[in-house]
Amino acid sequence: MKRAIVVLWFLALPVSAQELTLDQWCRKHEIRLVTDPKGIYPLRTAHGSITGAPAPDQILQKYQTLLVGELSKVPATLVRRLDLERIILADDLKFDGQKRAAIPDFQHRTLHLDPREGSYSRIYQQTVVHHEFYHIVDWKDDGELYEDAEWKKLNPEGFKYGSGGRNARGNDQWQLDDSLAGFLNKYSTSGVEEDKAEVYANLLVRPSVVYARVAKDRILARKVERMKHLLKKFCPDMNDAFWKSLEK
Repeated sequence: MKRAIVVLWFLALPVSAQELTLDQWCRKHEIRLVTDPKGIYPLRTAHGSITGAPAPDQILQKYQTLLVGELSKVPATLVRRLDLERIILADDLKFDGQKRAAIPDFQHRTLHLDPREGSYSRIYQQTVVHHEFYHIVDWKDDGELYEDAEWKKLNPEGFKYGSGGRNARGNDQWQLDDSLAGFLNKYSTSGVEEDKAEVYANLLVRPSVVYARVAKDRILARKVERMKHLLKKFCPDMNDAFWKSLEK
């Protein structure tokens, strides 16, 4: 009798109080999870071709645990606004032959993720998830990704972004760098879209580190303030209470 009561009590728990698997999280948000991409690649887009292969089970299992932990941080209302159809996990993910850890595919309403790429660093993989997620937000909020005049005004006088994330590769690009006034790392300087995505991603993954930088960097402080304003406008649930909850 006691066992029956315990089981019923567990089943009565709200879904958010239980540990979700990635598959359960995707079903909750009506997103199709693809872990065996045979027959999908190569996938042609208006900007280039995406290729990938099935990932080994051991790598998939470990990555899915990380991924659901990160995706569960964001409000359900934000996920709904993105209108994602699929999340595809693929090994050896490439865009036009260039290795990628992730690809936001607006045309097919798909987020492609490589569970092996960057597996040497948990922080790196966590940050990539949110970085690419934000690219979808950035596109959805106004249909523009590579231009943001208001954000650019926040930069140091005379600063100009590089030639985009496609041309900024290498591990040193992603490492946080306190010497770059107004920017979290070198990758942030490659394009306005990458700058915004890095601010967002690091606020989700290591907020205490970002706030420590903000305390001594006025430019970065204004960027964090701007990011929170943009997100609250796009998704009202990303309010002060949401950001406070991440600091715990």
